[in-house]
Amino acid sequence: MDWTLACSECDATHDASGLPTVCPSCGAPWLVRYARTPDPKAKRAIAERPWSMWRYREWLPLEPDAEPVTLGEGATPLLRLHRLEGPAGVRELWVKDEGKNPTGAFKARGGAAAATPARAGGARAGTRPCVFYTAPSPPD
Repeated sequence: MDWTLACSECDATHDASGLPTVCPSCGAPWLVRYARTPDPKAKRAIAERPWSMWRYREWLPLEPDAEPVTLGEGATPLLRLHRLEGPAGVRELWVKDEGKNPTGAFKARGGAAAATPARAGGARAGTRPCVFYTAPSPPD
């Protein structure tokens, strides 16, 4: 595995075993730290993969043999907002249309990225989920 988890607050580290969620020391979310960049061959392989977030799997914190849980997330379009460039004082202004995700929300990528290791850890569809979040997380 070419990555580890690092706490966003206290710099504690953890591997992916045990489905880590937040730092046990301080409760802050984990950040992914990569030991190295993916092999250049992976970049060339992207063009031949389906148009979803999983085409970039070497840049995602996945086990090498992980089978992604997906509804087809990602590949949402970038739209240029010509009329707002002048008022915003910028030469170009682009927005990502996350409403094109299968769920209609930007949270689709994060959900798929979380569901993949959860399934690998034994979670199955049809089971009753239990969701925990840290205090700074929004209630929605």
